[in-house]
Amino acid sequence: MAVSNDGGRTPLWSRDGRELFYLRPGPPVALVSVAVDAGGATGPFTVGERTALFDFPYYLSGFPGRSYDVAPDGQRFLVLGNASDATGDAVRPETNVVLNWTRELLERVPVP
Repeated sequence: MAVSNDGGRTPLWSRDGRELFYLRPGPPVALVSVAVDAGGATGPFTVGERTALFDFPYYLSGFPGRSYDVAPDGQRFLVLGNASDATGDAVRPETNVVLNWTRELLERVPVP
């Protein structure tokens, strides 16, 4: 049974397993919520109404993974924003990896 009738990407289950979130292609891209019922061991899998929660003009990951997550209560989302410089032009996201950070920490904050 199809959950989306117009495509989607980066699905995410709610913590209680009763709701599925995904990004619907655009324009505009939107974060969609779908109520689902797995039906248990004997019942059928059912899909409820698809509800677009909000437009998603945020960072869309080009790698396997999501650029959003849902809070345990299912009411709030953490979303990666689009990176931009001081002029507002988009820039590539960066990740800084710090190796041997404990040594650097001890140099900056000596233990008495």
